[in-house]
Amino acid sequence: MNYLDDVKNPNLQHLRKELLKLGTVWFAPFPSMKNGDISTSYSPAGKLLAIRLLISASEDCKSHIETLQGLFEYHDPETRLRLKMHEFYETSCIIKRYDDFNYWHMAFVAEYIVPLAFVYDAVKLFHDKGLLKRNPLNRVFVQDTTILKESQEYDFLLTDISGAISYTVLLKGLLLSRGDFITQKSNFEKKYEVEVF
Repeated sequence: MNYLDDVKNPNLQHLRKELLKLGTVWFAPFPSMKNGDISTSYSPAGKLLAIRLLISASEDCKSHIETLQGLFEYHDPETRLRLKMHEFYETSCIIKRYDDFNYWHMAFVAEYIVPLAFVYDAVKLFHDKGLLKRNPLNRVFVQDTTILKESQEYDFLLTDISGAISYTVLLKGLLLSRGDFITQKSNFEKKYEVEVF
C-alpha cells in the first residue's frame, strides 16, 4: 500500500473517474518511487491524503462557511468516515483575463487529512452538502501529504467567467506557519500586479 502506481492501478483510475462525477476535483498524481519521490504510509490508516476544499468568497461564501463549521468534526457511523478539519485559512486567487489584466479574488481553504480508503466518502459528503456547486472557482484538491510541506501555486483553466482565461491559487504548505503564509500570499499578489475583482 506504500507505493501505488498511478498509471497501472485500476482502482486509482476508477476512483479518479468517480471523483470527477462529483464536480471540480483534482486528484493529483501520487509520488513515484521510480523517480525517487518519497511515499509514506501509516499503520493502520494506510496512505494519508490531504483533501483541500477551495471556497470562493462569492455570494454563496457565507452559507458555505456555515456548512463547513458543521463539518469541523464529522462522523458517519454508516461509512465510518471521520473528519476533523486540519486547517482553515484565507488565500488568494489570481484571475487572468484576455485583456492582460490580472484580478485578485479572495478565497478560503478547508483542509482535512483522510486515509485513501475514505477519500471518495469525504468528497461525496462535500458534494452532497452543496460545497462543489455554483462557482467555477470552488474546487477540491486531493494530494499525497508527503509533497505538501511547502506552499505551492496551482493553475487551472477558467471558461465560466466572461473574459477569463485561467486562475492561479496559492495553497499553504502543511508545515508552514500562518505568519509565513501571509507574507507569501502578499508576495504572490505583488508578483501578478493584481486589481480587485
